[in-house]
Amino acid sequence: MPGLPKTTAAPADMEGIAVIGMGCRFSGGANSVESFWQMLCDGRTGYGTVPTSRYEASAWHHPSHERQGAINHDSGFFLQEDPSQFDAPFFSITTKEAAGMDPAQRLLLEVAYETFENSGIPIDTLPGSNTAVYSGSMTNDYELLSTRDIYDMPHNSATGNGRTMLANRLSWFFDLQAPSIMMDTACSSSLTAVHLAAQSLRSGECGMDGRTPGITLPSPISQANLIRSVYERYGISMRDTAYFEAHGTGTPVGDPLELSAVGMTLGQAQTPTDEPLYVGSVKTNFGHTEGAAGVASLIKVVLCLEKGILVPNAGFKNINPKIRLDDWRLCLSDKTMPWPEYLPQRASINSFGFGGSNAHIILESTKEAFRGDAEDSEPAPHVVVFSTFDQAGIERTGFRSFAVANSRDQLQSVLDRGLPKFSRASRKAQTRLAFVFTGQGGQWAGMGRELLRIPIFRESMARSQDIISSLGCPFDMVEELKAEAKDSQINRPDRSQPITCALQIALVDLLASWVVYPNAVVGHSSGEIAGGYAAGYLSREDAMRVAWFRGFFSQKMAESDRRGGMLATGISAADVQKYLDEVPPRSVVVACVNSPASTTLLGDVDFIDQLEARLQQDGHFARKLRINTAYHSPHM
Repeated sequence: MPGLPKTTAAPADMEGIAVIGMGCRFSGGANSVESFWQMLCDGRTGYGTVPTSRYEASAWHHPSHERQGAINHDSGFFLQEDPSQFDAPFFSITTKEAAGMDPAQRLLLEVAYETFENSGIPIDTLPGSNTAVYSGSMTNDYELLSTRDIYDMPHNSATGNGRTMLANRLSWFFDLQAPSIMMDTACSSSLTAVHLAAQSLRSGECGMDGRTPGITLPSPISQANLIRSVYERYGISMRDTAYFEAHGTGTPVGDPLELSAVGMTLGQAQTPTDEPLYVGSVKTNFGHTEGAAGVASLIKVVLCLEKGILVPNAGFKNINPKIRLDDWRLCLSDKTMPWPEYLPQRASINSFGFGGSNAHIILESTKEAFRGDAEDSEPAPHVVVFSTFDQAGIERTGFRSFAVANSRDQLQSVLDRGLPKFSRASRKAQTRLAFVFTGQGGQWAGMGRELLRIPIFRESMARSQDIISSLGCPFDMVEELKAEAKDSQINRPDRSQPITCALQIALVDLLASWVVYPNAVVGHSSGEIAGGYAAGYLSREDAMRVAWFRGFFSQKMAESDRRGGMLATGISAADVQKYLDEVPPRSVVVACVNSPASTTLLGDVDFIDQLEARLQQDGHFARKLRINTAYHSPHM
């Protein structure tokens, strides 16, 4: 919620996540959830001397921790079971591969299987499911032990010792096709993994090959599903992407599978008359940079978008016969050329881990950021912020400044004219802001229409619409804002009140997205509702419920036999009294004293009309407002 930071309840849409299954391996024989609990109840410890099956502690022991080549302890917490015992065929692992595999991988496979059993989830429902694996680990003891002799390293050491496999191995065996991530945040690794797993559940992420013929062999179906899900999540047309930066390792198996996935998605979105999708890989320039491969692709694509140019694949000679470019509507980028003018400056980037964990991102240029929606007559304006740390940069960017532009050309024009200059920011002299919220009477046809082009504002209006729609609201607020003046019903109380409230809430949300918060708020009449939201005292749901029902019953009042009106005057409350004495008692009353020389009157519409004419006749400001309900009066 907007406003100053404070303790608030969890959002209503923050659905709780249940723990439905557990498994474990701990010292002291706690190799199941039941034995773990029994150990706690018994007050037992898993502490003991170093088992001789691990190493002979006495041969390495020395009391001083400064003694090189020695260990100053002879005890610790050890699993009772033999870590070398493992049913490799059960988990579809060969003897040779198991021999070079970190016992942590073996234990995780066993514990994961037991956890699924503990949860009551049938194993046969897992293959192909959108199930994620998040694991945490902070050591690589077995890798250090098994690679101490570089001439006697185990086979499959990359998959056997790579810590990524502490997640990917599980995803591969159980054929799980969602994020598969191992993380190291030292002692907080496993709980950090739980935190990210919860976030993944809420966002509905996906991105894992799942079960393939071999753990290092990719799945084009899973890769295609990942690409498709990213585009669908953000409502982007795959047909409009001009360039695809492939993982492209150059292997005879991997490249055809990857490009077939591209063909199933972006290629399939092309029509026969469209230009093929351009494909390239930075690995033709710099080779496989391993963990940095994805960032290398990102840097390349950013530069291509900045320059508006596509670049060739370096050293290309012969194409793999399994790659069917024409069938997949693809084209290898083979020369330096301008970005196709008729296509958005948008590119896709693939990056794969050898354990089957896949990543895909969509990148767009600033040109696309300035591009408006198809229904907009012109692109939406953007606030572009500039700041520098020193006085020397003031002529360039003025310490801190901004520009408002709806295109790169307009931004360049603003920069050429020079940015507005402000005093240097100071923590001791922070500008104090007050937000003032209007009530009924301030609405007008088409208000806020331009702001609907800004996603945050538009999404805020949509959330408010959902709330009043659930209460039986028959109209759409955004459609009402878009209506022409001759067709608008914005002055009806049942429309003006919820729309004015929702619009001001959306403004608060928009300002909050720019980290602009009020130090104080004040609201006039129903403006107190949006003011309460901005201050953090009302939730969006409560604010919109109040605004909707206030407007609904005000409309009922407006449709009754007693018609009301509101009159803004430029006269004090004391001076207006003689005019009120000219009309029947309580037919018109002082609704609000705005200032010593501004008073608002409300009451029966006939007498409001009479007083408007009398005040104007005497030379006073008087204007009847666009409402037909006498708020703040005996009518209510």
